[in-house]
Amino acid sequence: MIREISSLLYRLPAASSPEFAEEFEGSWGGVLLASLFTEILKGTGDIHEVSQKVAVITESRRKRMGMAGRTRGRGMSQFGEPMGFDPFFTSSWNG
Repeated sequence: MIREISSLLYRLPAASSPEFAEEFEGSWGGVLLASLFTEILKGTGDIHEVSQKVAVITESRRKRMGMAGRTRGRGMSQFGEPMGFDPFFTSSWNG
């Protein structure tokens, strides 16, 4: 059936013209670009969803460890924060 449709399209005078081929390729490029953007947006949404879940799990662990008042040998301070690294520390090491 696909072969019949293809042969029918090639019998049409407009389908075999160079103008049609050029316009079709331009439209096809637009469709591919829109598809690419859609996949990128879906991937970005998935990454955001996973990061939200990780944030919830991390926060619940911090609260649990802070309530326990001990580190359980995991390199955490008594407040549930990692020891030795502060990403918001802006002062230089030498003072």
